[in-house]
Amino acid sequence: MHDLNLTEIYKDVQNPEVSISIEYIPCECGTVTRTCVFGVLASERGLKIKKEMLSWLTKEYNVYCVNQAVPGRLYEYPALRFAQWLCSQGDEWVLYVHTKGAAKPRLTQMKVRKMWKYQFTGSAAEDYISSLDNYDVVCPLLGPNNETWHNGMFISKSAFEKIGDIVLSDDRYHYQRLFRRSKIKARGILKEKMEITHIDAYMLSHEFSRKGVTFTHDFCLTIEY
Repeated sequence: MHDLNLTEIYKDVQNPEVSISIEYIPCECGTVTRTCVFGVLASERGLKIKKEMLSWLTKEYNVYCVNQAVPGRLYEYPALRFAQWLCSQGDEWVLYVHTKGAAKPRLTQMKVRKMWKYQFTGSAAEDYISSLDNYDVVCPLLGPNNETWHNGMFISKSAFEKIGDIVLSDDRYHYQRLFRRSKIKARGILKEKMEITHIDAYMLSHEFSRKGVTFTHDFCLTIEY
């Protein structure tokens, strides 16, 4: 891993007991230039989810795992702050995901991770990446005020520049509202394809819990369990 000045990146973190480490895992193919920043809660469950998600992330992305020790009181700040720093160093965009379900495991969160796998790999990912030519943030499900539901998304350098330095918050929902500003151009691709309201989008993870749910539009998301 590159020698990074973590003290400077995490200058907003005041608690000396906080433990953050960064792990770089190159794409398996060795030729990809796509970057993913992966926020990891390093609990027993979180590490299992990390292994699950890396099994598909590393096939198409160079991955930076931003590992945060339990109890994870900084929420998504460490990974998002690192993503912002990467873009300030030259990356034009990053994919941001995290170990969804590590803190409060639910069946619906497993379904969200499965959604990310389908949406952020293969041909489906191309729609997100190409959209960054016209949008600052692109995610599957977007709320009415640019809330990035579930917080899996492609974030451009321009988005980070427009919001300024990400600040630490003790509100875990703060990071879903990070781009809740009129000057940020955001797109929710899966929401558009499904032609659903923002309320439906917010509750979509609950819809995933219904056995045998199949979506038969352009992004063909099939849930099997």
